[in-house]
Amino acid sequence: PICMSLSWTDCKGKVWPCKITAGVADDVRDATNLDLLNLADDEGAIFKEIRTTNATLTNVMYCIAISNGETATEKEFHRGIDGDTYGAMDDAFVEAVVDFTPPDRRAAVRAMVEKTNAVKAKAILRFAKSVENLNLDAVVESMGAKADQRMISAVARLTDAG
Repeated sequence: PICMSLSWTDCKGKVWPCKITAGVADDVRDATNLDLLNLADDEGAIFKEIRTTNATLTNVMYCIAISNGETATEKEFHRGIDGDTYGAMDDAFVEAVVDFTPPDRRAAVRAMVEKTNAVKAKAILRFAKSVENLNLDAVVESMGAKADQRMISAVARLTDAG
């Protein structure tokens, strides 16, 4: 089989490698305690966590890039990540996982991908509904009360200090 060159591009135009090998999986496990060799365990819990938590996806993708020979610092890596980049990283991660999976198991992995896509879609709908149901008057009132309390505390500290 041909070894595909898997990658994604950050918001600054830098192309990052995303090839998973057994050695890369070891490096990711050592750095994050996430075992890419067992992504399907517990109904795909690790796979879901990586795909639904931006911080986890970022950490895993940084480890994959470093393991593939990149030398950027974590800070440099993070500077190239924006909202659109999370989508590019997720797509590349999914393709890398499929590529890393033995051919006879790829259909099962693609089914796991579809399941996590559904989880992500439900989470987005839940978030949208919570925003829709947000009571803006109560939020503004709460913010005003907190600001008032901070002002009262600051004045009290000034008068106590004087």
